[in-house]
Order: sequence, then structure tokens, then C-alpha cells
Amino acid sequence: MRLTTTASLAVAALLRAKMRSLLTTLGVVIGVAAVIIMQSMGAGATALVTGELQGLGSNMLMMIPGSSHGMGGP
Repeated sequence: MRLTTTASLAVAALLRAKMRSLLTTLGVVIGVAAVIIMQSMGAGATALVTGELQGLGSNMLMMIPGSSHGMGGP
């Protein structure tokens, strides 16, 4: 089948079902926009947390609950 024949068949099918074509296109656009927004929000949250952690500095002491197995008292 030639490319022009295929293209004309595709255009004819789109014109026959205008509402279905419109709704399908709208669904694809909304889906792609949602994925882009979620990726952007994730990247922004990562940058925010990274900036906050770097702002803490190197003079931070971490206390972890649990028993000590080192030398010294109880």
C-alpha cells in the first residue's frame, strides 16, 4: 500500500468519527501533561530536600536509638 493511500484512509477515518478522534486526542494530551507535571514535582521535591540537607552543615550529630556494643559503661 502506498503512503498516500494510507494517509488518505487515516484522514477519512478521523473525519468519520470526529468526536471519538477529539476525545482520544484530548485523553492523550491530558495523560502526557499529567506525566510531565508529576516528573516536575518529583524533581522539585528532590531538589528541595537536597538543599535542606546540604544546609544542615557538617556539625550535625545523629542519635540512633539502640544498645551500645562499645567499650564503656552501660
